Amino acid sequence: MASPPGPPSSPSSSFGASQVDEGLITDARKDILASWYLGVSKVLDEAVWREVRPGEKKLFAPESVEAADKEAERVALIESSQSRRDVGKHPASHWQPKINEGLLVPVYLTFVAKISADGFWLMPDGNWRATNKVVTQFSKVKLNCKLVRPPMALSSFANEWVDMWYNLEKILATAAADQPPHARESVLSDVPEEWIKLRHVLFEKLEREATVEELTALENWPVNSNEATAALKEMKNDKKFRVVPIPVYDKPGGKRIPPSRYVSDLKGAVVEVNMVLTYWDIPPSERKPRIQAFTADIHRMAVLVPPPKRPNKRVISEVDPGSPKKPRRAY
Repeated sequence: MASPPGPPSSPSSSFGASQVDEGLITDARKDILASWYLGVSKVLDEAVWREVRPGEKKLFAPESVEAADKEAERVALIESSQSRRDVGKHPASHWQPKINEGLLVPVYLTFVAKISADGFWLMPDGNWRATNKVVTQFSKVKLNCKLVRPPMALSSFANEWVDMWYNLEKILATAAADQPPHARESVLSDVPEEWIKLRHVLFEKLEREATVEELTALENWPVNSNEATAALKEMKNDKKFRVVPIPVYDKPGGKRIPPSRYVSDLKGAVVEVNMVLTYWDIPPSERKPRIQAFTADIHRMAVLVPPPKRPNKRVISEVDPGSPKKPRRAY
């Protein structure tokens, strides 16, 4: 699908030419085009869904042409054998062979977008409160944000946004033949081309005891409420949790942004994103219906254009300066 031409970039927009590092953008674009960039169709041709554990699929791709041929042959043989054994039990299309790790490698989808100020929940604690009815435990909180079309000052990426959005929609549609439309709502907006939603799982439950360094990082993680502070203390005492910072950097190849700067450095920034897609198909139980859903997790983010600088705080004079004077008109 060809992208409609966008309006020319405007120096008066919030992202003027002075904010764009042309050299950085050029280098980043070369790197992005060599990756699994959603703006081109190769992702649709080569990426395949494979089950990593029961009810959970992720995207993989052959590491070479030879590997692709071997994988196709291997899958065909296994599926043929499986369908012969399971005739009458369940459709073969609902089953996939296990991953051959020697032939397939994980796919990290890449794109460029602006982090929207609307729906921004990348604060270090996700603004969690104990009254949250959806996430009742702080240990299960997930940070998230909505990504929108890049500004026209980055015309090459902005003009590819439409193709990218629809390529992603097509990839989601290939995960399962019988998935309901609402399964994609946690990743894509209902309105076409509007936004893509990313998340980050903040805490990891360990099967071992946390190290001293992990416990210290957990204790020092910045939060904005007494409830979150108490929850951190409980997790530290449990010694089975570690906090996972967002893998986000101040530029490609740059330094990791600390949690204290998540809001100031990310809200409104243009970023290069690598994400991991997961499809969940959880069978029904006595208490819960069948769940089919997608998640898009941040694998890596790098800032290409920082957010516009906020104006300085207004200084209030201790003495009344009088009414502001109109500037004299020039004739």
